[in-house]
Amino acid sequence: MVRGSQKHPFTTLDRRILDIQALKSIKSLYSLDQELPQYTPMCATCPSSSFTHTSYPETILLGSHTKLDLATPHLTNLKNRITIFLATRQGVPKVCVLPYIPKEVEQWARVQIKDSDGGIVNSVEGHKRQGTDVRDVSFCQYELLVDHFARNHNVQPVLDSKTFFGQLQRALMLNLPVCSAIKIHEPTTLILLLINPCNVTTVDHLNRIYEYSTLGTPEIVDADALHALVGRIQVQDTNRWAIVRWDGDIEHAFYVDDDADEGSSDGNDAQD
Repeated sequence: MVRGSQKHPFTTLDRRILDIQALKSIKSLYSLDQELPQYTPMCATCPSSSFTHTSYPETILLGSHTKLDLATPHLTNLKNRITIFLATRQGVPKVCVLPYIPKEVEQWARVQIKDSDGGIVNSVEGHKRQGTDVRDVSFCQYELLVDHFARNHNVQPVLDSKTFFGQLQRALMLNLPVCSAIKIHEPTTLILLLINPCNVTTVDHLNRIYEYSTLGTPEIVDADALHALVGRIQVQDTNRWAIVRWDGDIEHAFYVDDDADEGSSDGNDAQD
């Protein structure tokens, strides 16, 4: 392994690029696919597995996948979070949902945001990093509708889109059968994400810069909420991290009310 130069980092980066291209040429010339070091991306010669579903046109699950037995003691918290998510989503009590949680769910390594520049997000539990020279691409931006009066049950809900950031812990796929008790009237496939949210403490709305220092309690969100891959830059001499998009400024999704009058939308569409 060649030690990098802190004084001349770009020289080291240039040499790294040349070395990788040389390895590619050697691999092609001498058919050395299996002999290349594990930390180089050229070792992955087999196509990656993938999963798509019509209910999630913007989401592709990628990489290795395995079955998780939710009856396992160390997955009890995960099962509880899935139960709470489904109870909230279906508008039924938690005790009604619990008997219909599948015994197994499928865990995938990575999530790709299709037809966008959002990139591919790696899950911490499903995708094991190879070596220390691989960048951390497990952080993402997601958008949720939040009720301003969530703590006051006597007030009509007022929903508004809010931006969140967090680290993807697991990417899960589960199948639910027809069950009128929890308002599922046809076989349903769900892609759910277990995300450890960032506790954002500083927001610069003008420059779209967000900062955090700690992570919160993991939560289950639907894959439709996933918006983009994000990166992090540590603020000098602090324990704070600034959140940045790999491909530019932080952008925000917006939601269209299904009950809105379509005839009144001419020239008045919401914009970021």
